[in-house]
Amino acid sequence: MGSPAPVDVGDALDDLINQFSDPMSFFRELIQNALDAGSDEVDIDFEFQASAEQPDSGAMIVTVTDYGEGMDRAIIDSKLTRLFSSAKDGDMTKIGKFGIGFVSVFAIEPDAVCVDTARAGEAWRVLFDHERRFKRLRLDQAIEGTTIRIIKNSTRSDYEAFVTRARQVVRYWCGHANGEVRFLGEQVSEPFGLTATVAVAYEDDFSHIHIGHRPARETLHAFFNGGLTLVQADANHGSAIQELLGLSFKVSSRYLEHTLTRDDVIKDGHFNKVVARLRELARGSLRERVFEALDAHVRAGAWISGADTDGALARLLALYEAAAWHFNDGAGLSRGVGDRACARSPSGRIWTWAALRKALGDRGPLFASQRTPLSDAVEADGGAVILAFGGVHETGHETGHETDQEPQQLERTPLASLIHACKLIAPNTAAPAWLGQVWFMPLAPEPGERRAWAGLASMALRLLEDSEHRVSTVEFGRFEASGSLLGGRAAISQREFGELTPAAEAGELGKRLFSRKRALVVDADHPAVRTLLGLSQREPELAAYQLVKLFLLLGGSISAATDSQLADLSMRYRETRCPKPLS
Repeated sequence: MGSPAPVDVGDALDDLINQFSDPMSFFRELIQNALDAGSDEVDIDFEFQASAEQPDSGAMIVTVTDYGEGMDRAIIDSKLTRLFSSAKDGDMTKIGKFGIGFVSVFAIEPDAVCVDTARAGEAWRVLFDHERRFKRLRLDQAIEGTTIRIIKNSTRSDYEAFVTRARQVVRYWCGHANGEVRFLGEQVSEPFGLTATVAVAYEDDFSHIHIGHRPARETLHAFFNGGLTLVQADANHGSAIQELLGLSFKVSSRYLEHTLTRDDVIKDGHFNKVVARLRELARGSLRERVFEALDAHVRAGAWISGADTDGALARLLALYEAAAWHFNDGAGLSRGVGDRACARSPSGRIWTWAALRKALGDRGPLFASQRTPLSDAVEADGGAVILAFGGVHETGHETGHETDQEPQQLERTPLASLIHACKLIAPNTAAPAWLGQVWFMPLAPEPGERRAWAGLASMALRLLEDSEHRVSTVEFGRFEASGSLLGGRAAISQREFGELTPAAEAGELGKRLFSRKRALVVDADHPAVRTLLGLSQREPELAAYQLVKLFLLLGGSISAATDSQLADLSMRYRETRCPKPLS
């Protein structure tokens, strides 16, 4: 068996440098090394030195300074300038166990690198040229820690773009570093945590976790070691936990490690342990916190006014999204969650999840923008009447136009997140709707108005009876004042005047012998009815004919035979009232 081929050190070094998926990752590596050396602070600075002949060309100098232990000659010879040797191996408190952090500076192809460092009374400068050959020089002056300067020929515009990109890179990799990281004097590191609508924290010897809900179901699955980023995954990243999509979390553990390319986290037993803890938190303490926060917010009622000056409405919507996530996770309504507040009725009643699910049944959620006689009646009848919010109104969302919304449009308004939650707790419930579109209830007019309309009502009743329609009475009522939205109807039918009537039954008026008689209730505020009322003073028969025909047309259809019958009857009535003179 032949001996193995000799290893080309230059090729090995090239492989190490090129393994980084992003050349700018060297900032993370240098900061990581600084923290591992015991430095509590790291400064990153930039300088552009313009050429005297060409001011837009010159050299950029990137300086990374730490105040840690530094290096003596022994460490320089065995660690800095010798590949594959690392005292960090086996120490789980040191993230850079591959020992190649410094090599990463050559990924941006610098023209020179200068390292000044000191330890135990020794101060040294190590100079690397563009071919990565180095010289070691002893310094006379005392220095603290380690300063690395990276020099690269550049144009001014390229330098400016580099600084902009470097700021993004440092914030991404080192936003939660266990030390103060400053970029051009501005601190970029901040305490480990998660900005979210609602979140919980957990910490033990193995990991430090923050998990919660962000608006719009944003997914951020971020893994750290020592506060340094291993990967921050969105919903489309391979490291996102599929069953936790829609949640955001940050987890830091000294047992998590990055891949060789420094762009992901290694999926090993430690990773699986962290994921198991995340699942437990999502379905335990986070779930409890969400419904606890929503309960308090609904009861406080700061969102009712519609104005969102303090973010109360935005928080309500985000909490509904969070609640829907947990219902969709399959947990259902536990007793503790069922007793939590979730919405208000127009009358001010607090709906709990359990009470709302019972009221939903197969009828669906019914929304009303304000308290009305209709909302009180349907609520008393056990309907799931919910106070609309977010500026959503029956006459159009955030507009001044009288445009009745169709029920399906509700799902394209701020009410959508609550509607989604309702479907999850009551899967067989009907589609959401405006209360006034699916239930009608007239209010009785004033006695004086009733007398003024008596003639037209009497003539319409006679016409319907003589055309064999099963009608008990013709009345006039106020629908808009009750909260009913007739959608252009001039009249509806009811079993009894003034009762609650489903819209699906409002057009019924039978002609068969055994059909139950119903009351015809005319909308006193309908523009056409107002016109017919004036006409009835001169031509009551014609006005009655037009009114009955209007009801039958808007209630469904009218046959030619029925129309002809109604016209003949009305003409006969008129001839009786105004007989033709004998010739």
